[in-house]
Amino acid sequence: MSALAADTMWMTHRRLRAFVRQPAFLVITLVQIEAPFMSF
Repeated sequence: MSALAADTMWMTHRRLRAFVRQPAFLVITLVQIEAPFMSF
């Protein structure tokens, strides 16, 4: 049971890292594109 829980946690951690990494990159890209327009 603990092995299954550890595997689930590992998969969740991997998915979370992949999910966090890509939207962060997307947000940074969008902010860099929008930054000049935000100054008005």
